[in-house]
Amino acid sequence: MENQLIACGFENQVIKAIKNLLQNTTQTTSQGIPTGPHASHIYAEMCLIPLDEGLICKGYEFCRYADDIIIFTDSEVQARIVIYEMAKILDSLKLNMQRNKTRIFNQEEFEAYCDDMLVDNPISELEKEMNTVLSNHLDRLYGDTDYVNLDDINKEFFSEETLQKILLEYLDGDLDYQRIRWFYKRLSKVGVDTALGVTVKEFDRLIPAINDIALYFASIADSSGAGLREVGRQLLGLLKNEIIKSNDFFQITILNLFSYTNKFNHISNLINLFGSSNDYVKREIILAAYTSDAVAWIREIKQEYLNLGIWTQRALLIASSLLPVDERKYFIQNVTSNQQENLTIKLISKIILKK
Repeated sequence: MENQLIACGFENQVIKAIKNLLQNTTQTTSQGIPTGPHASHIYAEMCLIPLDEGLICKGYEFCRYADDIIIFTDSEVQARIVIYEMAKILDSLKLNMQRNKTRIFNQEEFEAYCDDMLVDNPISELEKEMNTVLSNHLDRLYGDTDYVNLDDINKEFFSEETLQKILLEYLDGDLDYQRIRWFYKRLSKVGVDTALGVTVKEFDRLIPAINDIALYFASIADSSGAGLREVGRQLLGLLKNEIIKSNDFFQITILNLFSYTNKFNHISNLINLFGSSNDYVKREIILAAYTSDAVAWIREIKQEYLNLGIWTQRALLIASSLLPVDERKYFIQNVTSNQQENLTIKLISKIILKK
């Protein structure tokens, strides 16, 4: 990836910053392509540019999405040759082909495989009816559906009883987290809070789908015009879960919802967690305080700036935009005087000072 960044003409300071970011989040592992938040998708694509070029040079027709690749050949023999050539190209990039995910299709098999991917396969008639209602109300494939726009008959398909029954069928059967994640993605398009109770109750079993569950909670905030203090209380309750407490990423995923919106309305409880939290959690609490306009507390903790980790320092700089202009200017110039070589700190400071 470093070679591709150089080829694209990025400055050395930017290349170094990206390398440091990846090393700090992967325990210095340098094999494989970056995966994670959406920005990593760009890095993954960049890593595989040499693969694209190698296949193009050999005259192959192919489609690729990140590391999922379909190559079209005229015969099975040519397909087997491609596999060996792919392995050679990937080896030069210090990447490996996964044998268990590599398969040769003939035309009929490939068409059948694609057709099967388009089938929804709901777990029950209830989910099938729910999906039909949702599809009928979507303006476009990735559009949003507002719960208040569904008529009373359609609302029945998103009742607490219905959603609980569907989810428990997934959890009590052969656990398929891909389907469960898809289920929550659909609920996010409607923004109903009727799956909240069963989600919190069964959270231990749902943790592998935590990203899409977080998006579902965010959709509740988006679709509700009122405060969601009770939802916020239940979200904070999840932080006491032993599995959540053991994993920084899980904690951040939940706390990020409080920085996304102030409707969950529990900033005082979050502030009380600040002193005993690690740096990752502190960052999210500061951003939540920023979202909640907790200017008095931001003023109180600004003296801790130099004792915070770099990411938490950046969060505090952003939150300092709540301070009066002169106070903000003095604070930023004072604490960043020795960080002028840090490009990110420099850019954040410049933006905040202009506000």
